[in-house]
Amino acid sequence: MEIEGSYRVLPALTIAAHVSHNDARYRDFNTLIDGAAIQLAGHSLVMSPKVLAGAGVVYAPQHGWRGSVTGSYAGRRYLDAQNAVAASGYLVADASLGYAFDRYRIELIGSNLGDRRDPVLPRRTGGGPVLPPARSASHAGVDDVAALMWACR
Repeated sequence: MEIEGSYRVLPALTIAAHVSHNDARYRDFNTLIDGAAIQLAGHSLVMSPKVLAGAGVVYAPQHGWRGSVTGSYAGRRYLDAQNAVAASGYLVADASLGYAFDRYRIELIGSNLGDRRDPVLPRRTGGGPVLPPARSASHAGVDDVAALMWACR
């Protein structure tokens, strides 16, 4: 089930949100895990959160200052087919700030401002979840998530 909506507060100001509830499960699935035959009926699918949601505010006039703030949430999900390893839900925040000229626009865009690094799969060799590659100390934080955009109309 999913619901989404947006509301234009002013000609240049829009608020939007969405939320979905997902219950993806195996119906009848036999597989081999560590050499043993396993029936996965009723188990949740790997990496399938029950709740996905997001919201944002965008201010984008034709000329002048503009900006946006958005957030996306992914709920708890399982990292393995037997639903033994779970990862908690997480929130990712993005923002932008810019200025629109007559024919040009310049924006500073920040993605994943909290520098989230959530598990993506369990390790096949045991020992816990696999994380995305770590950033080096010299590249951590906002430097890594900011981008400068120059656009022509």
